[in-house]
Amino acid sequence: MKEYEILVGEIEAGKAFAQAKTKQQAQTPLYTLVEIPEEGKELTVELRDPSTMESFPARVIFFSDPAGRPEMDLVRFVNQATRGSLTEHPWAVKIIERIEEAEEKVNVLPTRKLSLGERRGTLLKSLLEARDEKAKS
Repeated sequence: MKEYEILVGEIEAGKAFAQAKTKQQAQTPLYTLVEIPEEGKELTVELRDPSTMESFPARVIFFSDPAGRPEMDLVRFVNQATRGSLTEHPWAVKIIERIEEAEEKVNVLPTRKLSLGERRGTLLKSLLEARDEKAKS
């Protein structure tokens, strides 16, 4: 049984949740909670593992009483502003699906190894610039 955190905060007053607008999350309807959600309702939220600080989107269902659900994980609702817990006890969370982010291909440009003369020249240049800035101050 793992324990997760979910950040809760007022983004738009009067709404149960507000849709996130980041480019990374545009493919998935990911929601940031404004208040503690209803029990038994399926939501797509971002969970965070407090031991590794890893965040990941997932489709989940929350339940307020974890005692009768030993196969489920636990979740704590954490206030975004104060980082304090919003509930007295952790809730049970059933992770229906962990949404994997699409991998993007990255092209790594080859770098040329600098010669000793070039490294010395760069060092001298940066030292002279630092001296000039210090003299202006």
